[in-house]
Amino acid sequence: MSFWTSRDFEPARKNRFRIGYVSISQQSEEEATPVPEKETGPYWWWALSATLPSFEINEETYQMVNRKFKYPGMLTWNDINIVLYEDGRQAKRVLDLLRAAGYDCPDGTTCGSGISKGGFSKAAELFIEEIDPDGRTLQKFTLQNWFLKAASFGEATMDDDGFLTVSMTLGYDCIKYETLTTQP
Repeated sequence: MSFWTSRDFEPARKNRFRIGYVSISQQSEEEATPVPEKETGPYWWWALSATLPSFEINEETYQMVNRKFKYPGMLTWNDINIVLYEDGRQAKRVLDLLRAAGYDCPDGTTCGSGISKGGFSKAAELFIEEIDPDGRTLQKFTLQNWFLKAASFGEATMDDDGFLTVSMTLGYDCIKYETLTTQP
């Protein structure tokens, strides 16, 4: 039976997603408990867009006499881009991510005083969920060992009355994938 003849078929939609950011409270060294942000819960509802995880596998070519053989090589996870609507707080949230990883000057401004890759992922769990029309999670991509690679606080211009956005580029080592809702 083709999908277009089934009344129960509901493909995933691009606009049905949410980004989760759950801060980790370091109550003790042995046990870290996820704690959602107080203002908005664990989700960044002000997200405009997010690229989903993707990867590439390079190939190696070897020649034996007059013949070439191709073999799969190293797996590389591609960067994720997240765009947030600026409401006067997003730039601060991005700078707080830097501070959590070790970028903090003595006078409180952000500068390169030292960074720890683990500072980002130890501060919070970051994930992207695809959701169905009822808000149930279809699939969840949790970024493992994620870190902030770049950020842009938007562009102010007199010839456009659109919304300001904050863009972030995130690197990560791999993902943890979960399917949470069964499809009919």
